[in-house]
Amino acid sequence: KQYYKFLLLILAVLIGLSSLWYTDQLVEKLAVEEEKKGELWAEATRLLADAKSQIDLEFIFKVVVNNKTVPVILTDEEDRIISWVNLDSAKAMNNDLKKRNEYLGEQLAAMKEENPPIEVDVNENIKQFIYYRKSVLLTQLMYFPYIQLGVISLFIMISYYAFSSSRKAEQNQVWMGMAKETAHQLGTPLSSLMAWHEVLKSKTVEDETLDEFAKDLK
Repeated sequence: KQYYKFLLLILAVLIGLSSLWYTDQLVEKLAVEEEKKGELWAEATRLLADAKSQIDLEFIFKVVVNNKTVPVILTDEEDRIISWVNLDSAKAMNNDLKKRNEYLGEQLAAMKEENPPIEVDVNENIKQFIYYRKSVLLTQLMYFPYIQLGVISLFIMISYYAFSSSRKAEQNQVWMGMAKETAHQLGTPLSSLMAWHEVLKSKTVEDETLDEFAKDLK
């Protein structure tokens, strides 16, 4: 029984590690794709700003507009925020200028820590920088396997506890039944012996014998 329990535990650990490994591989691939998307967004922004560009501007505009997942901030050379996409619009457009600047500053700092900026040469004298970070979807995907394993582990523990409690209750019922039956089986001869003890008291039996008899009954 212990051997099979150990095998089940090893199997559960292997399944959990496989899930984490697969999700980690998937997250890495998505992270690379998001980085490419950020670079493409940066190049599209540069081409839109380039008045000499002969490329189809409609297509480039679609590239810029269709970024719906990757949070991006565009700044000038002095880190002044020019524009942003895919941030919390309620906070980024707050009427309170102080709170709005605090939020955008926090997001910019987080992006700087996560990825190096993409430099955009608007012209010979002007440069802009694009900062980006992981999308909410990618972040959720990173934590999903841990949450999944936690929920599964909790379910297994609750199920094991319920099963153990049920089995223990069943065993207690069996022992209780055995105890009642044993008490019943012992009660019949003891009642007879107690009656004999009372009968012997009325006979000429030595007190020592009666005392020993009473001790045995007790």
